[in-house]
Formats: sequence, structure tokens, C-alpha cells
Amino acid sequence: MSKPVKEQRVRTYNGVRSPQGKTQVYVSGRPIARRLDLEQHLPDGLDWGANVKGTKRLALAILVDYFSSLDDGELGFWDADRQGFIENSALAEYEKFSVEVLEPIQTDQWVMFDLEIARWLDDKKRYEPLCVSDVGPIEEPP
Repeated sequence: MSKPVKEQRVRTYNGVRSPQGKTQVYVSGRPIARRLDLEQHLPDGLDWGANVKGTKRLALAILVDYFSSLDDGELGFWDADRQGFIENSALAEYEKFSVEVLEPIQTDQWVMFDLEIARWLDDKKRYEPLCVSDVGPIEEPP
């Protein structure tokens, strides 16, 4: 008897800037949560591109959403504090994501897929298992 295959859903992130400069960001068609509870010193707005405020807040919002969409096995995580792990993972990466992914965007409309975020994280090799060197047998203290 085989296990049922989990349905794989692609998450899309897209941003739109109006002619008046107002920005809106969606994840799979719904407004993205701004996560104002994290990094409260950041500007409230969500934006992208070079020399604008709001790229770090947007990076944080995207990464929290992305990590939240993964199941525990994909996170390599089986602890009770799942939300804390998700938030800490996003907090560890959002500044680089802002600089490397969001600041280079120079258009008023863009689309990004969750697979692109996974590829960016993989390219950074941030989630490789730790390599522990062999120290020989461990002796019990007397």
C-alpha cells in the first residue's frame, strides 16, 4: 500500500506599484501579512527597488510566509515551537534577501515563485547539516 502523495502547491508572490506610487503585495492572490510584530524599527510599508524604504519589511514578510508554508519535514524541524523557528529563520535571512533579491527589482510589477526562494536559500547553503568531526570514543567520567 503506497502513501498518498501530498499535493504540491506553488506559492506566488507578486507586487504592483500604482502610478501614484502605492504598493500592494500578494501571496497566491491574497494580501501578504506585513508582520509588524517583528523588527518593529523597520518602516511599515512594503516596497522593492534600490534606495526605497520598505524592502526589508517586505523581505521579512515574504520569508515568514515562505517558511510558514513548509511542512515540518521540509523545515527539518520537529519541535513544539514551530512558529518561533519560522520567525527566527526569516529574521536570520531577511536583510540579505532584501539586498540580493528585492533591491535589484526595478519594475512596477513583479512575480516570484516559492521555488525561486528555495533556490536562493539553497544557493546560500544555509541549511546544510552540521559536520561533526570524529573525536573517538567518549569515556564516562569516573
